[in-house]
Amino acid sequence: MEDDVSALRTERLLLRCTLDGDLAAYREVHGDPATSTCRRAGAATPQECADRVSESGHRWDDVGLDYWTVVERLTGDILGFGGLRPDNGELNMYFRFRPSAWGYGYAYEMARAALGWSARHRPDEPVVIRTQPANSAALPPLSPLRASAGCSTRSPCRPSSWSSPA
Repeated sequence: MEDDVSALRTERLLLRCTLDGDLAAYREVHGDPATSTCRRAGAATPQECADRVSESGHRWDDVGLDYWTVVERLTGDILGFGGLRPDNGELNMYFRFRPSAWGYGYAYEMARAALGWSARHRPDEPVVIRTQPANSAALPPLSPLRASAGCSTRSPCRPSSWSSPA
């Protein structure tokens, strides 16, 4: 695994900074009602998507870290978006994938890479997951990582206590 946070590679994934050219895929993922069932406002509007892609570019420029575009290395297909975003001394972990990518372990693989990177580069910043209680689907992909660190939904974990990539 490489340490360039703007383009991490795992066995199956390329995790790279989100580009303006990703807007159509961003709209497909975030505008899909199936991926937004626990979002209070529902699926993101096209304007919200455009604003978020633009904001992500600014965060990469200003802070050097934001959520990634998650690309399947074998096909080059965009599977979703996620990763870590600095927020008031913490790193917020987030992910949203196309329904066709659900159930293949991509969220786990992305999270494992993100946590490994944060353990090496930002070990003093806790990694947190902020989600609605009804969004139970967000936690099972991360359960192997959380269990290995003795984490719970009530206490944030330090990246150094989570499993790092082999």
